[in-house]
Amino acid sequence: MSSRNTLVIDKDPMSPSMQNLLRKEMKRPSPDRRAPSSTSFVGCLDGFDTEGYPIVVFTHKGREYRKSARSTLKLTQAQVGLECLIQLCGDADTPVISGLIQPPLTDANNETTAIIRSDDQIRLQCGDAYIELTIDGSVRIRGDYVESVAYGANRLKGSSVKIN
Repeated sequence: MSSRNTLVIDKDPMSPSMQNLLRKEMKRPSPDRRAPSSTSFVGCLDGFDTEGYPIVVFTHKGREYRKSARSTLKLTQAQVGLECLIQLCGDADTPVISGLIQPPLTDANNETTAIIRSDDQIRLQCGDAYIELTIDGSVRIRGDYVESVAYGANRLKGSSVKIN
């Protein structure tokens, strides 16, 4: 072999398979020709552009940027304002969102109320059975078999109570 990028095989006693392997190794890019390294830091999801790409706000080398980005995960409008992990592949013109920063785990004993709100109707359905809440204040529970179990009093209240 003569230089770093030249391979002389004509007088080489290597087998053809070894020669092929060596040729493949010589075709690999040298470290100085590889893609530039990436830089990771925290930014904020600021919205979406007209094409649907996420817009991120971040500070890099003392300068604040607001740019359209690419993402490795599905993002929604509900996530706007959340912190995200951003990677710059080469420069600040190519931000990539690689994750969302998660809030700390809350105490499992901390009781909270989950509220599901709708302006018209909410329906929880599985097969033919459902529970439905409507804007007029009606609550409908339907099913082939409905069971009500109480460890204390099981009370039905209303201005009138109709059974069958």
